[in-house]
Amino acid sequence: MDQQPEQSQQPAQPQPPELPVVPVIPSIPEAPAQPVQAQPLPPTPVEVSEEPPLESEPTGRPQPTGETLEWQASEYVEHEKSAKWFIVLALVTLVLVALAIFLMKNYTFALLLVVMAVAIALWAKRPATEMRYRLDTAGVWVNDKFFALHDFRHFGVLQDGGIYAVTLVPNKRFAPGVTVYFPHDLGEQIVDMLGASLPMEEIQPDWIDKLTRRLNF
Repeated sequence: MDQQPEQSQQPAQPQPPELPVVPVIPSIPEAPAQPVQAQPLPPTPVEVSEEPPLESEPTGRPQPTGETLEWQASEYVEHEKSAKWFIVLALVTLVLVALAIFLMKNYTFALLLVVMAVAIALWAKRPATEMRYRLDTAGVWVNDKFFALHDFRHFGVLQDGGIYAVTLVPNKRFAPGVTVYFPHDLGEQIVDMLGASLPMEEIQPDWIDKLTRRLNF
């Protein structure tokens, strides 16, 4: 018997391993983001000073009480000046200018003397202005300027011919005084009102007043 050739056996191909089935997990929907609210900061403690508050100084003028006097008078005693007065002023100015130029060799001072002489002549020709005065228990008004009585130490009465004036002496040493002219018929009332707040003392004219009276200025 004829023997059939044996069929060649091919090696079996390896089968890939089966992967395990992974169950699908459903996704969880994300919650909407909530707005973040800012937390308020704690208040900063404030240190309270134990010092007593400073007293504020009074502003404005104090309110007057009682009687008020109002009148009009000249701002100063006006003396009539003749042509001779101006001639003497010019001669004195020329002498001083000559001394400044030829003796002192100071032309600036000589020019200043001329300017001063012109200013004095113009001031001497200027008529006195009529001023409005008002007096009450708080102070005195001279036109629109107020002078409080507590700023003065005492007062006195001056007389120049037939014209009377009250001079208020300030508390401060180098502060200027205030001179108030008044008619004769109001003199007693003005002195009584000022005497209720300030002492009255005798006042002597200073050297400036004496010089101006001597020069009839």
